Amino acid sequence: MVIPATSALRAAAAGGIPLVGRREAGRLARAELAKPVYHPQPSLTQRVLHALASGLGRLFRAAQGLPGGWWAIVTLTGVAVIVASIVLARIGPVR
Repeated sequence: MVIPATSALRAAAAGGIPLVGRREAGRLARAELAKPVYHPQPSLTQRVLHALASGLGRLFRAAQGLPGGWWAIVTLTGVAVIVASIVLARIGPVR
């Protein structure tokens, strides 16, 4: 009489470790690695701060080649704000 090899018998022969086929192991690995814990996403605040920091970094790197450096950009921005406020004060409130 031949006893069919069941998974319990194969596990007992392997030292108590259940044997898993190649396809089943691949499916289990994909299911495990698809969990969100392995793919953390930065929060919205972190993404906005990173975008601002990288934009300012690019601006300051570009300003290094200009005469006056980044102080020239700060001064030009200040002048633009002053001119815009004068123009808005002259034309009055927008309807």
